[in-house]
Amino acid sequence: MTEDDWYADGDHDEARREADRVTRLGWKVIAGVTGLLGLGLIAVAVGCVALVVAAAYVVVASHY
Repeated sequence: MTEDDWYADGDHDEARREADRVTRLGWKVIAGVTGLLGLGLIAVAVGCVALVVAAAYVVVASHY
């Protein structure tokens, strides 16, 4: 038996590093998608407020 056969943690360490890298990438993707969904929600809310203000303006302007 050679020394590498007896104590071969190099493969495990490499697999752990790869798993850590993929996990970090996954969390970055999750954060990015969450951020984009948040921005989309804010844009929809601003659009709704603008629509309400425009409708109120039309109602008020039609009475004069």
